[in-house]
Amino acid sequence: MIHSVRWRLFLSFLLVIVVAVGAVAVFVSRTTSGEVQRYETRTYDVRIHRVGTLLAAYYMEEGSWTGSSR
Repeated sequence: MIHSVRWRLFLSFLLVIVVAVGAVAVFVSRTTSGEVQRYETRTYDVRIHRVGTLLAAYYMEEGSWTGSSR
């Protein structure tokens, strides 16, 4: 039974499917990880820009940093 052509063909297809699914899983994992990293970087940059804008507006309005810690 193990030496039959059907069995070998089945195992060959199964191996190809497992390798293909594994390759796709690795590719998706790496791509997703990269996209999450880029999203986090963009979010951090936007937050830093907003804080800078708020601090600049506060200084322009107040003329000093007194009270900026609230």
